[in-house]
Amino acid sequence: FKQKTAYEIASCLVGSEMCIRDRSISCLCFMLSTFFKNSVTPIIITISTVFIGSAISFIPLEIFELVNPFLFTGYIDLFLAAFHDPIPWGIISNASATCMVWSLVFIYISFYHFKAKEILT
Repeated sequence: FKQKTAYEIASCLVGSEMCIRDRSISCLCFMLSTFFKNSVTPIIITISTVFIGSAISFIPLEIFELVNPFLFTGYIDLFLAAFHDPIPWGIISNASATCMVWSLVFIYISFYHFKAKEILT
């Protein structure tokens, strides 16, 4: 039995972490698409949200540091944590849980709004 190195494990983590984070971003765009009639507006708002949220995570203000752990955009560069030795499993699991909660919120809002939407007009 050969034990995997941190680098071998890290390559698997990078892919799974990016998938979880990107799911939140795609769920946000999906939710916004239920509110707008064209396809460009949700994409622009999603890109703007990711850009602003990422900027917030790098601005060293106390209020932003308090809010950042609860934003899915605060984990844009989390894949780099997979290359640390030892791997920070706590940070990765918290980020995954945060992104999953945001994804579920976005999906719930999407289906709730679409269900109540008059699609024939």
